[in-house]
Amino acid sequence: MTITAPTRIITLTLALFALVLAGCGESEEDEFASDVNEICREATGDIRAAAGKRDELIAAVDRFIADLKAADPPEDQKDDYDAWVATQEKTFGELKSAIEANDQERIDAVSETAGDDQARELGLDDCTG
Repeated sequence: MTITAPTRIITLTLALFALVLAGCGESEEDEFASDVNEICREATGDIRAAAGKRDELIAAVDRFIADLKAADPPEDQKDDYDAWVATQEKTFGELKSAIEANDQERIDAVSETAGDDQARELGLDDCTG
C-alpha cells in the first residue's frame, strides 16, 4: 500500500492535533488544586451561612475537615498537603472548641490565616484567609 501525500498530511495533522490536546490537559497537581479550592469555597459559604447558629457552624467545620482529609493529593504533594491539613485541623479544632464553649474571645483569637503560606505553595488560593 502506498501512502499518498494527502494521506500523509492528514496523518501528520491528526498526530499534531493529538499532541496539542495532550499538552492542554490539566496536570494532576492543577486538577487536585482545583478540587480542593472548590472544597474551600463550599466550606466558606457553609460557614458564612451558619454564622450565629452554633450546631450548624460546628457541622460545617466538621464537614470541611472531613472533605480535606478525603482528598487524595498527588504523591509529590502528599507530605505538604498533609501538613497543611494538620494545620487546618488544629485551627478549626480550636475554633470548634471555642464555639462549643461559647467563648467569643477565643473565637476572635483563632487565626484566620493559619496555614496560608502552605496553601499558596500548593496552589490552594481559595483556601487562604
